[in-house]
Parts: sequence; C-alpha cells; structure tokens
Amino acid sequence: MKPLIVNPDQLPWQSLDGVPGMTIRQALGPDESNSLSAGFTRFKETSFDFRLEFDECLLVLEGELAVTVDGERLTARKGEVVWLPRHSDVLYEAEDECLVFFAVYPANWEELSTGR
Repeated sequence: MKPLIVNPDQLPWQSLDGVPGMTIRQALGPDESNSLSAGFTRFKETSFDFRLEFDECLLVLEGELAVTVDGERLTARKGEVVWLPRHSDVLYEAEDECLVFFAVYPANWEELSTGR
C-alpha cells in the first residue's frame, strides 16, 4: 500500500441499497487499505436504523446529525465528532441536509453490514 491524496470532488456520490436520503463518496476502502475505510456521507431529510458491525467515527462538516444508541440521543453539529462503537444499533436522523466525513474500521464494512 502506498500513500495517496484523494480529491473528493472527483469521487461519485453513490446510494446504498435500502437507505433513503443518504449518499456516500468513498475515498478509501479495501482496495487502498487493509484496515481503514473513509469518505463522505450526505444525509438529507432522513431517518433510518443501522446495525454497526464496525467501529465508526463521524465528523460533521455541514448541518446537524442526530444519532440514537441504546436510547441515548446525541446531536452533533458542524465541527463535532461522533464515535459509534461496533455492535451498536443506531438510529441516524437528519432533519435537513448534513455532510459528514466518516472513518470506519475495518475497511470491509460493507461486507459486514447485514442489518441495513
């Protein structure tokens, strides 16, 4: 593996099957790293449940994102970081539009995700 610079403007926005109001731009994945995946997620007027089979760290770049884990609701705003541990059942909510940078471990998070 070699170091690289990724320009997010050159990455396509992609939707995830079964997740309405959410698109991602994956900057790093299993092709670039054996351990870490990272990119950008845009949430738009959405609310959905997700079972995390990976560790996830989110940095809110624009807007506001609410996450509920084990009945505890947290709301992150621009510049704030959200840490979500593996095996969490999460409710993601964005009333308007929200842009976040994500980093997840391990890199093959999509293969591990069965609870979408």
